[in-house]
Amino acid sequence: IPFAQLAGEIQWKKEAERWSVNVSDLRFANADAEGQFKAQWTSGEPLGTLDLQGTIQRAELNRVYRYLPTGIDKSVRDYVRDAVKSGIGSAVRYKVRGDLADFPFKDPRRGEFRVSASLQNAGYAYAPASILARNSLPWPELNQLSADFLIDQGSLQILGAKASALGGNALVLSKVDAVVSNLYQGAQVAVNAEGRGGLSDLLTLVNGSPLGGMMGDALAQASASGPTDFRFKLG
Repeated sequence: IPFAQLAGEIQWKKEAERWSVNVSDLRFANADAEGQFKAQWTSGEPLGTLDLQGTIQRAELNRVYRYLPTGIDKSVRDYVRDAVKSGIGSAVRYKVRGDLADFPFKDPRRGEFRVSASLQNAGYAYAPASILARNSLPWPELNQLSADFLIDQGSLQILGAKASALGGNALVLSKVDAVVSNLYQGAQVAVNAEGRGGLSDLLTLVNGSPLGGMMGDALAQASASGPTDFRFKLG
């Protein structure tokens, strides 16, 4: 991964048979992100222990998957790659603390892994094609999304989001919470949303997604007009 800027202070020392590395206020910047972090690593079997924390002022969300540690299961990294389509992250804070052999710390007693951020103008496919059954209709993506984002141990959460669906402002979602639980094994997606839009647009969403089949295609021939408030729940 190339960097346009990389500056900081690094110290290392050896005491007895143990090495330690200290990184003080290392600042970095490239086309994907800009931020800083501090860290302390101490050698040990097999990978040593790490205490790292930092902040990112700007991050291109569709590039985040490239920076996820390889200790995170590939299926999770692939999900982030396929689900996060666009947008900007700011006020990002991240922390990793514990024995790296236990990363990403499915058991919170073994360590800490936490990432929080504010998202702006994001595109999020909470159920991307890569996790759907073959020939499945697509779930509607969320666009123009602003929200609070959190990875905390084994869950990924998008909270208090505002977004639109079907492109433009056809359906405006005023309150969206999405949670991916059991992130590292048997992940499950749950979405709760409230919104407002045209009845005809809502029918388009239902009949063009798996929702139609879940309702027995009861609305396949329906037509309607006028505005409506609606609630949506998945999982």
